[in-house]
Amino acid sequence: MPEDRAEYKQANECANGGLQIANLAITMEPENESAWSYKANILLELAKLAEMSGDPQQKTEFHRQYEEALAETTRLSKANQAKP
Repeated sequence: MPEDRAEYKQANECANGGLQIANLAITMEPENESAWSYKANILLELAKLAEMSGDPQQKTEFHRQYEEALAETTRLSKANQAKP
C-alpha cells in the first residue's frame, strides 16, 4: 500500500470512473476498438491497485476482465485491418 493513502484513494476513484466511462462508450458503440482498449488498460491499472491494497482475489478478477477486454480489442483490431 502506498504511504500516501489519499493518493491511492484518488487513483482508485479515477480508475473506477474511467472504467464507468469506457463501459458506457462500449454500451453505446459495442464495436468501438478504442473504448475496448481503454477498458483493458484501466482494468490492468485496477489490478495493480488491488495488488497494492493486498486484495489478491480482486486482482485476479480485474486481470480476468482485462484479458477479456484485450481479446475483444484484438478481435476488433483484426476486423478493422481486414476492411478495405
